[in-house]
Amino acid sequence: SNFTPVLPSQPVAPVTEPVTVTPMPVTPPTPAPAAPAPAPPAVVAMGTVTSTDAVLAGASLSGANVWKRLPTKAQVSSTDRLLSLPGYRSSVALAYGLNLTLLSATQVEIVPPDSRGIPGVVVNYGRMIVAPDGKPNAELRIGGSLKQGQIVFTTGDSVVAFEVRPLRVDGQDPTTTLAPVVVDLYVAQGEIQWTDYTDATGKQIPIKAPARLSLGVPPLADSPEAQSLPLWLTSDDRNTLEKEAAPVVEAETRGDRAITLALKELANDRRQEVRLLAIRSLMYLDECDALVAALRDEGQSRNWDAGVEALREACALSPASAMRVKKALEAHRGPTKGSELFRMLYGFSGEQLKSGGAAILVKALDHEDLEFRVISFFNLRRISPKTQTSYRPNTNEAVRRPQIVRWEQALKNGDLAPKGP
Repeated sequence: SNFTPVLPSQPVAPVTEPVTVTPMPVTPPTPAPAAPAPAPPAVVAMGTVTSTDAVLAGASLSGANVWKRLPTKAQVSSTDRLLSLPGYRSSVALAYGLNLTLLSATQVEIVPPDSRGIPGVVVNYGRMIVAPDGKPNAELRIGGSLKQGQIVFTTGDSVVAFEVRPLRVDGQDPTTTLAPVVVDLYVAQGEIQWTDYTDATGKQIPIKAPARLSLGVPPLADSPEAQSLPLWLTSDDRNTLEKEAAPVVEAETRGDRAITLALKELANDRRQEVRLLAIRSLMYLDECDALVAALRDEGQSRNWDAGVEALREACALSPASAMRVKKALEAHRGPTKGSELFRMLYGFSGEQLKSGGAAILVKALDHEDLEFRVISFFNLRRISPKTQTSYRPNTNEAVRRPQIVRWEQALKNGDLAPKGP
């Protein structure tokens, strides 16, 4: 082998003292520069609030997202979400020659103008009326529930309405399933050109009043909306209680504080119509507790049906809204009872009624908790309106019992579920 080991010339002395090793300082690697955060969208002034006697709430999508009431002449910007509370018609003048009217319980988002200078509005739910300020050829991009398009107001006197309305489906869990949505475009006056962005052809459709264009789930053939322009488009369709309560709530919600605080105070008002409007308004502002609490308050008996209907409507708005209702019920009655109440609230399909749902509702007529009796009675009257009884949820057990027997007989006769296979 050509390998010759190299030996030390003298023995290596053994180590007798400990050796202290000083580690070399470690310099942490320089982190890579973080990618710059996307710039927030530019805030564009879009218009002003023009209504003087309506309650319009606003929240910025780019800020704290806290609802505040917008007074007359308040500026509306391109990052704003607007909510016209139940019982009001709120008006906004866009700085593009267009006037918007948001009808009771309507939420929209204002969209900045595109490269062509055309403003946009997204209707999350509710009803909006749009009219130009008298000059022809004003334009608006509009959308709701995945339906998008563009309107050209051919005549200066054109009046258009856009409605986005979720449909409640009995038996379908609203926390996991999106509700089908009615999306309708009405031309009440004048003439427009409509371009459907979801149509690949991009064809402009001329439409003359009176006309209705269904963009989502069509209404039933015999419904009023299918036959003519809806009542809400041509007149004030508020009920008497809303008309009485609206001026009170409007006066008490003025100021700079969060509108939810004022409404929570009004939820305890001595006038039932004021309480109902306040708790319904809170529901649209994502506050369901007051509405749930009303179902166990005997002093709110006149409002029970409207309260159950409002909670069912909240469940249809979105899965997130439905989950808020469910959590509010669970907070008031605990997880088990809260879940049972929620299950009754969103109803039963025909098959579910036959397979035990109807029996659940009848049994709940004699439940120890008032909310169970209120919700079950509401549903049973919807299912079988011909079953006449003088049942009242807030009477004692002895008074309720003879009336419950009638519902039990209706259940036995098969009157509370679809007949046949």
